[in-house]
Order: sequence, then structure tokens, then C-alpha cells
Amino acid sequence: MPLMDFMRSLHLTFLLTILALSLLFSAATLYGGEEDWDERHSKWLLALTYPASEENPEEFGKETGEYERGLLERFKPRVVVSPEGLVPVDFYEFYLPRTVVRDESRKGVVVKEAPSREYLKSIERDRRYYLDYTGPLYPCEGDCKEYIATGYGRAYREAADLRTGEGRREIPIIVLKYTFPFPFSGLPAGLSLMREALMRVVADPVRFHELDIHGAVQIILDERERPIVLLLAQHNHFRTYLIGKDLPWPDDNHIPICFAERSNEPYPCHADTPPRYYRTVGNPKDFGYVIDGKSSALTAGEDRVYGQNGGGREVPYRLKFLPDRDPLYVSWIPLGDRKKILTFNTFYRNGPPGIDLNTSPELKAYGEIMQFWYLRDGNNEDAALMRNSFRSFSDVDFEKVLTRNGTRLYRDLVDIGYIE
Repeated sequence: MPLMDFMRSLHLTFLLTILALSLLFSAATLYGGEEDWDERHSKWLLALTYPASEENPEEFGKETGEYERGLLERFKPRVVVSPEGLVPVDFYEFYLPRTVVRDESRKGVVVKEAPSREYLKSIERDRRYYLDYTGPLYPCEGDCKEYIATGYGRAYREAADLRTGEGRREIPIIVLKYTFPFPFSGLPAGLSLMREALMRVVADPVRFHELDIHGAVQIILDERERPIVLLLAQHNHFRTYLIGKDLPWPDDNHIPICFAERSNEPYPCHADTPPRYYRTVGNPKDFGYVIDGKSSALTAGEDRVYGQNGGGREVPYRLKFLPDRDPLYVSWIPLGDRKKILTFNTFYRNGPPGIDLNTSPELKAYGEIMQFWYLRDGNNEDAALMRNSFRSFSDVDFEKVLTRNGTRLYRDLVDIGYIE
């Protein structure tokens, strides 16, 4: 190898090493060790599930009613994945039978193979344990044209406490939530060449962590059962879209949702032939970058989303319903492997807890979530608001954001005619 090429190679290796160490340092200092995580988030875990006094390994909770099931079927979204994208799987029929339960306190020793739903319920709050998926990426060996996927439907009734600019006003809403499990989740497909190279040194960017269940679709109806808001859960944040202003509603009531390549995050489908790229971050405190593209953070990237005119393929699916205390919804334990970056444990690579553990207690109500995340792409004022309000992952000035964004949402709801 010529000396100049050798020096370039050595220089690149040095840069990648420095960047890898920076990533590890950031993950370790931001999230800390597992003991610290438990201590800081014990209240969070309880607030988003149910009190310890109500624990019962034989109690799976309340079933979804027939009326709510009818609404969920009536408005179920269409699911579109990228040409090489994963397809949603059945958590209980496909994913769970292909996992083992490991005990972190015994260095990851396997304590149960192919656990049942009942066994998972019995250990759902014992954070010594975690699942480790041992199955394939695809449930159909790569040829998924005839595959029938699975989605899970929930329905909630709330009185949304809207900020009006002059006080508060409650309006009744119905939240239809759709969750689509993917066996793996990867990093955004639109990483820079340097970041992609870095991540391939320290982790697999395609199988970055096991199980993806927190990218969800929420369709919010008013009391007349009109769709008024599309709320999408993406990475560790949400996005609010006002029906009739930000996007149209289809005549058949089945809005197409396109899931990003590799990261499986949901976006409103677009009509372009080439894929679109959407800015995203792993840490919501860096959300200003999503709005204005400035001050790119270490966890920043771009999701690549294929529309139906550019190779995106619709996946048929069955909608299933589980009781509200099912372990898929309320488990505290990671439902995928505790993967590392080199030798470090990190929040980013752990399997996720249950579906309900996807937000802050201050934003537990969907009426609050839809106000908080009502933001405008390219708006400098919105970008500054988010940067100034997030001091860390969990230290946030919630009311400041709710007041600003909620007031604008209320006025837009009035302007469109959803509220008189």
C-alpha cells in the first residue's frame, strides 16, 4: 500500500475511533447504567401502567368492546412498506414463540425458551429478565407478497383539555390506536456516509435493536366520529397532523401510512416517485433539528420513505384486540435483547418495554400529546421553542410547549369547523 493511502486509512480509522468513543460517552452519560435507569424511572413505569397494589399475574384487564372494535375496523389505516422493508408480525403467534427469556443478574443465562403469554405476564415487572429474539428478519423468508400481517387495535375515550389562549376548553375525543410489531428496528436509512461507516463499526444499523412496537398510528375522532387529527408516534417523539389542513382524508376512511425503510417509523404516504427523506432524531431534546435542519445532533439522521408510486407496497393485515393489561401493553421488562455498543449497555439498543410505556407521564393523555407535538416544519419559532423547552430527555417545560402549540391547534380546529 502506498504511504499516502496508508496515512489516509490510518486517519479515517482514528476519526472513526474518536466518533465511536464520543457516541459511547454520550449514551453512557445520558442514560447511565441499568440501576440508575430504574431509580430515575420507577415513577414513570408506574404512572404509565398501574399501581403495585393491583398486580395480579392472572389479571389481563378489560377487553375492547364491540362498538370500539367496529370503529377500529372502520378507520383502520392502510400499511405501506418500502420495497425491502420488514412486514408487521403477530407478537404472540410469531415473535414470542421465537424468543428466550434471559436473566441479567445471571449474566444473561436462559431461564425459559418459547415463553407463553401467561409466563410473560408473571414476569412483566421483574427487570432481571428480558426477551431475546432468535427468529428471522422476515416471517415469510423474504417473499411476502401473499403474507397477511398483524396489527393491534385499542380505543380510548378522553375529554381533551385544550389550551385556547384565554383559558381551557374540554372537548370529547375518541382515540383509535394502531400498533404494528416489527421483529427488528434499524437506524434511519438516510445517515451520512461517515455516520453509516461509524455505526457499522460499533453496531448493526439494520438490526439495531429487537422488536419495534412504539411507532404507532393514532386517529383521533370528535364526538361525531369525524377524523380530526392524525397523530403518529415516531422514534421517541410524535407528530400531529390536522385533517383538512395538513393532509386530506380519504373517502374510504382508510388513510395510507408509509413505514420508513429500516427504522419502521410511520409517515403520511406521499405521491412522489422517488423516496422522500424526513429529518429525525433519537433524542427528543434535539427535536429542533427535525423542524429546521440546524445543529444536527449525534442521534440525527433521515428516514427514507417510499410512496406507493415509487415502489412502496401495501401489506394486508388482520387487526387483533388484546385486554388493556396484556403484557404486550404493560410489560416493564425489555421485550427484546439488551444489546450493547461495544461493551456498553445503552438505552438505544435495549428491546422496548410494553406499548403503553411510550411517553412521559405529563403527556399520558392523548389530548395532551396531540397539542404538544403540533409543530410546523421549517418554522424557526417552533424550532426555538423545542430547543429552549427540552433541558434533557426527561427535564422538559411541558406547559410552555402545551400552551403555545395547544393554542394554535385549538384555533385551527375552530377555523376548520371542528369546534364551534
